[in-house]
Amino acid sequence: MNKEGYDLDFEPTPENRYECPICLLILRDPMQTVCGHRFCKCCIERWINDGKGKCPIDNSDLTDGQMFPDNFAKREILSMKVRCPNRKSGCNTCLELKHIEEHAESCPYHYQFCPNNCLSQLLRKDLDDHLQEQCSKRSVLCSFCEESMLFESYGEHEIICPARMVPCDLCKEDVMREKIAEHVATTCPHATVKCCFFLLGCHKEIKREKMEKHMKSHVQKHLQLMCCAFVKLLNFQNIESILSSRTSGNTSTQNQTESIHDPIEISGDLTALLQTAEGAASGVADGAPWRVPRVTLPNVRSLSIAGPTTKPPPIERSTSEGKSTNLADGASSSELFDTEFQSLKERNTYQDESLARHSHELLELQYKYNNLERNHKDLRQKMRALEDKINSLSDIEGRLCNGLFVWKIKNYLQRRREAETGEMTVIHSPPFYSNFYGYKLCMRCNLNGVDFSVGRHLSVFIHFMQGEWDDILSWPFRGKIVLSVLDQNPVADQRQHAVETLVSKPMLAAFQRPTTHRNHKGFGYMEYVPLDVLDNSTYVVNDTLILKAQVFPEV
Repeated sequence: MNKEGYDLDFEPTPENRYECPICLLILRDPMQTVCGHRFCKCCIERWINDGKGKCPIDNSDLTDGQMFPDNFAKREILSMKVRCPNRKSGCNTCLELKHIEEHAESCPYHYQFCPNNCLSQLLRKDLDDHLQEQCSKRSVLCSFCEESMLFESYGEHEIICPARMVPCDLCKEDVMREKIAEHVATTCPHATVKCCFFLLGCHKEIKREKMEKHMKSHVQKHLQLMCCAFVKLLNFQNIESILSSRTSGNTSTQNQTESIHDPIEISGDLTALLQTAEGAASGVADGAPWRVPRVTLPNVRSLSIAGPTTKPPPIERSTSEGKSTNLADGASSSELFDTEFQSLKERNTYQDESLARHSHELLELQYKYNNLERNHKDLRQKMRALEDKINSLSDIEGRLCNGLFVWKIKNYLQRRREAETGEMTVIHSPPFYSNFYGYKLCMRCNLNGVDFSVGRHLSVFIHFMQGEWDDILSWPFRGKIVLSVLDQNPVADQRQHAVETLVSKPMLAAFQRPTTHRNHKGFGYMEYVPLDVLDNSTYVVNDTLILKAQVFPEV
């Protein structure tokens, strides 16, 4: 790639005869003309290619064939001592010019971007420490699940890491996040659980750590629930036989009586069942681990008649009035059936009432939803009205600036990152006016450059916009516009603003009257400020870049 002369810090300063008259720098690849003058090869070739066939010094005719390389001067220049270009960064190396490029490739004080694309620019000597300790895009391993990820994602991963120890919300014990649900369901002492006799009628729900105390203090109640459940089971098994016996009439009382088991045998089975339950309860009372007793129910058919299909009829007896009554067991079973039927009836009534109540609640919710929808619609209308007012206020602010507009670009690093990734390469400022009834303009900024300046320079342009008073203005625009990138150094005397002045060129489309909302063509600088200068100065402070534009229309 052709370059102009050497713009380096020579030690000592070379003589003027080694200076190129065109670029005013020390000769690079010197060429000598037939008239005896020396120029940089790149400079003199560009001079001739531009159609200037005269020597820049004595104006004599000059062509490509009238020049030759001056190797003697080249050797002298390459043997001169120069200081490292990174001297301002701390490198004090001084060596011959011919070795400077080789040194620059390995100079520890050379600024370069992080290879992980974290947007950091740092000295080469600090790169290893940055990659290991500071880079937000370095790879790290989770200390809990050993998953590899970027450091910038580590904070989010800690919140969801399944292997990380976290305190249980109930007992505050540290448990792996993925096992929290299992811990609460099985071992957490503060988790609320149902009593083991829940299905039998004990609806107590208490903390797991208090369950043992509950079991010891409610032994009697649990025994009663077990006995009631057992009796219900027997009665439901015999209820069909009892009802059928009522309709069949009195037949062969003697034969039926002989087929019934001895009442003493039945009471013996019940006694054994109760003793089994009491034994289990006493085990709990003595401090043994509690378990639901496994009770083997006696064969229901063995408590009825001996035959495989014959049902036990009610046994009648004579009273003082000559009337017969059923046995107490038959009466008890009939009452139990009536009770269960009444319970089902009440449950059905309750569910009907619950359904009606839920329907009423749904109607109320529908009414509330309709009200919220109307309120939401009203709020949207009010928000649109406020946005219109805000836009009107912004427009008034732009009019009152009288041609001097200051634009703060906040969240600079994020916007710069979006520009580099191509997500949003350009941003526009709010509109402003040259005066209250003047030209309407806006600034355009490409934070990562545009075209050939991408990745190297900040680009800034001015665009004219359709305004309310364009009909009474002179077109195309004539005048000048001063653009500035403001230095935010807290010491005012040390501020060095980057200022450029745009002079209008009426023949360009950028200065013609806009035919759309904003002129597609803008006018400005593709290479305004080098990005490495922005990153290593006080132009960006508190993640904010400030641009200023001042419009001077021609009177």
